[in-house]
Amino acid sequence: MGLFDSLSKNGIKNVSTSGMYAKTDTTIQMSGNEKFKDMYQDTPQFDEDSMILLKKYSCPVCDSDFQSPTVKTGKIRQVGIEKNLKPIFDFRFEPIKYEPITCPKCGYSVMARFLTPLTSFQRKMFIESEDYSFVAPGGLNNKVVSYSLAVTKIKMSLVTAIIRKAKASEKAYICLKGYWLCESYLEALDRGEDDGSGKNPDEVRPEIQADMEEFSQSAYDGFIEAMQSERYPIAGMDEPTLDFLIAEMSVEREKYDVASKLIASILGSNSASSRIKDKTRILKEEVLEAIRNKKNSQ
Repeated sequence: MGLFDSLSKNGIKNVSTSGMYAKTDTTIQMSGNEKFKDMYQDTPQFDEDSMILLKKYSCPVCDSDFQSPTVKTGKIRQVGIEKNLKPIFDFRFEPIKYEPITCPKCGYSVMARFLTPLTSFQRKMFIESEDYSFVAPGGLNNKVVSYSLAVTKIKMSLVTAIIRKAKASEKAYICLKGYWLCESYLEALDRGEDDGSGKNPDEVRPEIQADMEEFSQSAYDGFIEAMQSERYPIAGMDEPTLDFLIAEMSVEREKYDVASKLIASILGSNSASSRIKDKTRILKEEVLEAIRNKKNSQ
């Protein structure tokens, strides 16, 4: 099953992550996520609706005005960060659900940080695309966004980024957020939360697991291409931060040579913060242990 197969009911077809980036060389040229499952055991329930406001937007494609839910400033406190740099918030709240913005009229979708005016060429590409015949997903006008709708909207944001030939860093950023969103989605299913899909959780879980894996791989490929072809900051990250993220994702893929080069670069950097260097030293020990275990098992 492809990442965009579930969007056929929304009028999107013949789009694939295959070929989304230029052919990427994962050789870096040198010039398991930490969970917080016990943190929330005594956390009281909260009203998600009270965290959200409706913000006005103007569509850069069809010029229609509409409202989309967004998180109120200062309403949610970050309480931690996972190894893959995913922020953890109070109340198990997942703000990524509110990052994709979708025009209810034409279906143009974009992550909030990338909502900017389009060139006439980009606008024409989207309007004339035969692969995007928009059918609004259920619940699009709801103030509180379900996990099911959020995954649909983030996929639609990736499709529109592909159509308008966005930079590798933007597509990789969307995929990273999709990866993190699917992680939270699976955790919500494990807690028995309603995901808004109307399906049995046992039916949904393998679909989201597959989406998570494809988002993760696409983010990895895209960030490697971006670091080789774009200037920093990339998707809001400086060089040491992006190096750490790719190193962490390389370890997940047992690409220890790639991870080792990036780790050496971070530890030798004058611009890397003490926080990122501390995380890198921990990751270095994990890599060394993994390499030793691999040798011992041969």
